[in-house]
Amino acid sequence: MLVMFLKERPPETRREFQGNPSPRLSEWAGEIRNFSHSRSPTMETFRIERRGGALWARVFSGLDEALVRDMGSSLRETLADGGFQFVVLDLTHSPSINSAGFGFLVKLQTALTTRGMRLFLGNPGPAILEELEIRDLSAFFAVLDQLDEDADEAELELYASS
Repeated sequence: MLVMFLKERPPETRREFQGNPSPRLSEWAGEIRNFSHSRSPTMETFRIERRGGALWARVFSGLDEALVRDMGSSLRETLADGGFQFVVLDLTHSPSINSAGFGFLVKLQTALTTRGMRLFLGNPGPAILEELEIRDLSAFFAVLDQLDEDADEAELELYASS
């Protein structure tokens, strides 16, 4: 069952939800708990999904201050529910990262490690990989060059380049 939690949106962005509800909501009634956030009525910035013992966080914008603030609070809330063995941060659609993004990644990695969980950075683009190298953080994170949503933690370890 998929349950979607939306943060309160400013009045000008609520129009898309007035009238008939999104047809996807009825299709998504399934087993995944999903947090979704959008900065504008047409662009989703991240989505968090629970898949068995894994937490998948997909990023659809640059890792900047605004995204870190919004996604960080959603991740904390979801992780508090427990039952996760690892977290995959899918960066396939994230074109850039700034210092706030790196601070967030380091804090997330540290918090997960203290809980006995693992963080995988999935499919980061060339700009993010270059920034990891420049900041000498590439060995600090397990980076996945390919993503398999059905993989367990052991399989993801094999895919990780670190």
